[in-house]
Amino acid sequence: SKQWDRKMNPPIPKFLDKTKEELEDVVLTHIERKWPDIYENPNIRFNRREEGDSVQYTIDVGDPEEWRKLLPKSPELANFNLPDHFIRDANRQREVQKQFEVWTIRNEDPEDEQYVAAQKEYQKKLEKEQAMAEQGIPIPSKKEGVSRDDWFNDEPQSWY
Repeated sequence: SKQWDRKMNPPIPKFLDKTKEELEDVVLTHIERKWPDIYENPNIRFNRREEGDSVQYTIDVGDPEEWRKLLPKSPELANFNLPDHFIRDANRQREVQKQFEVWTIRNEDPEDEQYVAAQKEYQKKLEKEQAMAEQGIPIPSKKEGVSRDDWFNDEPQSWY
């Protein structure tokens, strides 16, 4: 029967036929669309870690001074071993294939709501900085020399 055949020979999930680099591109594009200023904002720190067949990503956002005060009190925040009570849906099981499919579709959609909202927010920030520059007000500092390649550095980014 067809049902028996599907159970015995399930279709290969679409994301499994992609290379690791293609999957990373989907994830990083999703992140870059969500945080357009990730490579220039000094209040964003990002890291990536490979563990066997999987890759974990972390993005920390906030005032570096506040992080420097908080990390000695909660050192688990400095690595990938966050306690479950820090994560809203820690026990939720996710279908990874569907997540990659959703992100792939959303990455290609210029009208995606999250992307449009992030771009509008980023554009407002740029306009505000331009107005500050025109008035002679110092512009907040930006990270320099940071790019997508920094996800693959051996040394993790730090708040120190």
